[in-house]
Amino acid sequence: MAVHYNLQARRNLRSFIKKQNQSYDLQVIHEAARKLVDDYERNIEESLSARADFLLQISNKTASFYDEEIYNKKSFWGKILYFFGWLPPKERKLLSLTKNLEKRARTIEAEKVKWGFLDSLVLSLADDAIQSATDDEQNTDVLLKTLSHRSLLAVTDVPDSLQGTFRTNAYRQHILDLQDYLTTLPPNSPSRMRYEGILKQLLNCQEYEKRLWQYSARFKYLQSSGRFKDALIFQEEFLSEMVFNTVRAIDELEPGETALFSHGFTSLAGSHATLFEAERQDADDSAVLMFINTGYGVEKNYSWTTAFKSIFSSGKSPAKVTAPISIDELATAPLVPELLAPWIIPSPSLESGLQQMLKPLSDLQTRGILFDGKPQVRHQVMGSCAQSCIDAWQEMKCTETESISFQIFRLKKTLDQINTLLRRTDLNFHQAESCRRMQVAVYVELNSLQSRLSAISEKTRKSIDTCLRSLDKAREENAEAKDKKPKEIDLKDEKVLESYSQKKLSSSQAKFSRAEQDKINKVTLEDTISVITAPRSFFKMGKKRKLTEEEVKENKLNKVLLTKQITLFKAWDKHHQSLRQSAIKPGDLNQEQLKRVEELANLRKNDGSIQYSQLVM
Repeated sequence: MAVHYNLQARRNLRSFIKKQNQSYDLQVIHEAARKLVDDYERNIEESLSARADFLLQISNKTASFYDEEIYNKKSFWGKILYFFGWLPPKERKLLSLTKNLEKRARTIEAEKVKWGFLDSLVLSLADDAIQSATDDEQNTDVLLKTLSHRSLLAVTDVPDSLQGTFRTNAYRQHILDLQDYLTTLPPNSPSRMRYEGILKQLLNCQEYEKRLWQYSARFKYLQSSGRFKDALIFQEEFLSEMVFNTVRAIDELEPGETALFSHGFTSLAGSHATLFEAERQDADDSAVLMFINTGYGVEKNYSWTTAFKSIFSSGKSPAKVTAPISIDELATAPLVPELLAPWIIPSPSLESGLQQMLKPLSDLQTRGILFDGKPQVRHQVMGSCAQSCIDAWQEMKCTETESISFQIFRLKKTLDQINTLLRRTDLNFHQAESCRRMQVAVYVELNSLQSRLSAISEKTRKSIDTCLRSLDKAREENAEAKDKKPKEIDLKDEKVLESYSQKKLSSSQAKFSRAEQDKINKVTLEDTISVITAPRSFFKMGKKRKLTEEEVKENKLNKVLLTKQITLFKAWDKHHQSLRQSAIKPGDLNQEQLKRVEELANLRKNDGSIQYSQLVM
């Protein structure tokens, strides 16, 4: 029986390899290796590459054991005997198994489609030609498409020449932007670590897209050469290998970890890119899948709730999320092949491609295990599915401020590239006009981000006011407990608050236990700090009782926690103001241009998009 992924055998193999060589002896490792092979062959994997990989991993382990634990410990004369092949039976038995596994792996690899010297030469030239055609450093039109996907995402009626891009380009450019952005973040900061995790997942997707690109070129070459049987075998093997790699990536996740995968469909009339993410669950041996579609066909899997809401607002919809699906089902059921096949096997039309892409999601919906997720996905308004999906997924992984900060960085970088292009003298009229309109669009996006930052700052200041009221209440309650009045301090005065904060936070180490100090150090902006207040007797109408000593002590801690939280909010607000000022600096635009940008930004806010023809100063 063939399976996509032999779950138990693969896990046994990982345990076998992970175990230290010194834990084995000749007989034990030979028996363990033999058992692994026997168990594997009862449920052999469909992919030839996977089969060869399984056998080679075992042979590499047995060879490593023999070298470290047997050969390296032989005496000089023992190595001479080894050279002439005079070995004890157990050693000969293990070496024979190792060589046999290597030979079997080579035999399996030989079953794949064979490429001659001329084939390899032609394909190499084809790869170079495609690389040249899609390289935005060499091709101005490709660069303009790349820049349009950063600047015109909220623009309708964009010319076809600025829409669509190679998926590999979308990943490559986003990865380059991320790598540049990471250099601006402090080492070991939460934001940097989060973005490094995002970068790692996107690099994996980029590698997959490169392989898909190479596969597509080779598949078309086989068909054009009349090798239709080889083309079919090559296609089936590639799909089996990608299914195996996908399930293996999910199986090797730790609980709480995620893996990102390219999704969508390709057809003879065009293609559409989406993404799906798998998150390993803590409770059982399962994973939750989340699907991110920013455009074509997104409404086909709407729930009744989303369909109703879309009548009034169609700019966003929730990502689709599954209930936990067992890893065993992913390894044996048709779900993963059905998810990947539309991306690998071209459909004759856009409609049939969409049907193939949505079929597994519809099946999940019919089973009652596909739901609306919490993350909201903004719909694309131009042909930018590959870039839009990456942006939507990344926004889910970051805080709003982190997302805005990256967007400002990328838009400023885009603006620099547009200005560099406009200084060139070899642009034709269409290219120069595209640059000028994208330049306006960038400023509109920056203005919109400034508005979002202003809203965040306003919310932050309200949070500071709430903390200050709670702090005043804690001071008042503790003073009343001692039959005193709180000291007259105007904490709304910036200098007074700064002095008070320094005093409270510097003295906290001497006044509080280690556990309380730890709580102070770990307080965050999201924490809710409740001040203890003394209630009145007789349904809150009688005499107010005093706080107990324990309650007074707890309020002392609350005062320090609130002070620390106010300090964090202040720093956060300062960061937002700095970001806001960096978006559009004084002197970037004159008053008339600023007014026009604000008009367009308000139009974008009210309508959800602006038209390409409106992008003029």
